[in-house]
Amino acid sequence: MKKLKLFSILFFGYAILTIIMTYPAVFRLSSHFMYDSGDGFQNVWNMWWMKTSLTKGTHSHYTNFLHYLDGITLLFQTLNPFNGLISIPLQFFFKMEVVYNLVVLFSFVMSGVSMYYLADYLLGRKSSAFVAGIIFTFCPFHFAHGLGHLQLIAMEWIPLYGLYLLKTRQEDSKRNIVLTALFLVLNSLCSWYYMIYCFVLTIIFVIFQTVKHKKEIIDNGFLKRLSMAIFIFNVVMSPILIPMLYVKVTQDFTGEHNPEIWSADLESFFIPSGIST
Repeated sequence: MKKLKLFSILFFGYAILTIIMTYPAVFRLSSHFMYDSGDGFQNVWNMWWMKTSLTKGTHSHYTNFLHYLDGITLLFQTLNPFNGLISIPLQFFFKMEVVYNLVVLFSFVMSGVSMYYLADYLLGRKSSAFVAGIIFTFCPFHFAHGLGHLQLIAMEWIPLYGLYLLKTRQEDSKRNIVLTALFLVLNSLCSWYYMIYCFVLTIIFVIFQTVKHKKEIIDNGFLKRLSMAIFIFNVVMSPILIPMLYVKVTQDFTGEHNPEIWSADLESFFIPSGIST
């Protein structure tokens, strides 16, 4: 009961701050989309397509609504199924402007909440943890991608993955293993970038723990528990990851962003890239 009360207080607190920080969005929920004229339209289509495909019993990662008659795979589309799935109940009652905007606002609120839990675990100070949630969810990165990258707005599960990765290291608990796998899955269903980031974080974390504690991480079963979490993740995500691997190996793709313009490198911190000119 105390955990539910704390979550409710946090959710309400970050919701109030989100309304303030995104003003006047709350007064335009039904008249404006919270994005610019770029990728936002695609993400509205993504949410509509998730509802359409699931309610009509068709495959969510393939459509012939595009490139008709043959259709096209959506395996490498920024489909962000998580946002699509949570939007489905809303789509039965609200217009798409409201649905999209509520999903965006939800991400801002939950990103603050999830970072609070991670910071509280690390610091043990609730006031500092609340501030950490504010810094995380209202950072420039979050607002910048708020212009239309719904898949990157959804960064609410990254701190919780970090939290349960730490707990899996510290505690011998099956619950932590399952939750580590769950939040890795949720990050993947939001953005493939975030899946990769989580794996990079995991590799760095394991290397650090190995160097610092050496044989201890083997003796306490951490690597075994982590392997089990990754195994669960692979099983759950295999219906998407295996077809992606097959398509990537057997087909050529065109139309991707030019990496010379869109990729970051060390020079980019000092010399503007092509996107800035």
